[in-house]
Amino acid sequence: MSTLLPTSPPDERTRSRSLLGGLVAASAMAALALGTPAAAQTKAAEAEQMEAEVCMLAGIEIPKAKDADCPTDVLSTLRTYYFEYEAPKMGEDGAPAVDAETGEVVIEVRRETFALMATLLEAAGFGDALKSAPGTVFALPDSVLAPVVNAVGEAMKNEEMRDAVMAEVAAAAGSHALNEPMAKGAFRNANGKVWTLAGGWQTAAPPLSFYALSGDGSVRINGVMLDRTLTAPDGSVIHTIASPLVALPQPAMEMAEKSG
Repeated sequence: MSTLLPTSPPDERTRSRSLLGGLVAASAMAALALGTPAAAQTKAAEAEQMEAEVCMLAGIEIPKAKDADCPTDVLSTLRTYYFEYEAPKMGEDGAPAVDAETGEVVIEVRRETFALMATLLEAAGFGDALKSAPGTVFALPDSVLAPVVNAVGEAMKNEEMRDAVMAEVAAAAGSHALNEPMAKGAFRNANGKVWTLAGGWQTAAPPLSFYALSGDGSVRINGVMLDRTLTAPDGSVIHTIASPLVALPQPAMEMAEKSG
């Protein structure tokens, strides 16, 4: 799969530019009224508007959440970053929806987000390590992690299971992070193994194995293809992946088995 980053969503670019254009025009009028150079007013307004509305991340404009700063490290980047893609719209029967007039499959735009990856890493105790120095995260999308995070939250309500659940979460989450930034080229140049944060922390998690696929430059980690790659503002590297590198915890299932 390609590692090219997505372009900015057209509607967000249009919205930002429209808002910016209105503010610049208003600033110019105010400059004429006050006798202040319009160019200086325009630059100040543009800088203020850009800071208020968007953050530049991996070369694209990302809308900034209200009352939030732009990303500075790998965790805040995961909570901000997203990409959009086109996919068939699914009907209630689970099959692709078809346009009644054209007979063609209906295509919709979907958004992939990664905020829960940051939540899981922090819950597992790796927040300080990932904020203190640039590292690497193999990031699963929220659509994959949502059931896991919800199950962990439920399991944590059971005090008898809390320690066991956290150990399992630490092993799984920490196996998706390294303590140094490693771009795809680092894995592509040689096959081998790399220790993760889980392997060097409080678990006995084995190292990740990686190998390059011949011919097309693709790379697999534990058999999972690396997808898009971006660099966080602190130099950390984020590789998005579609499936887990190791088995994710299923504490809800364990609770049901123990209660049964």
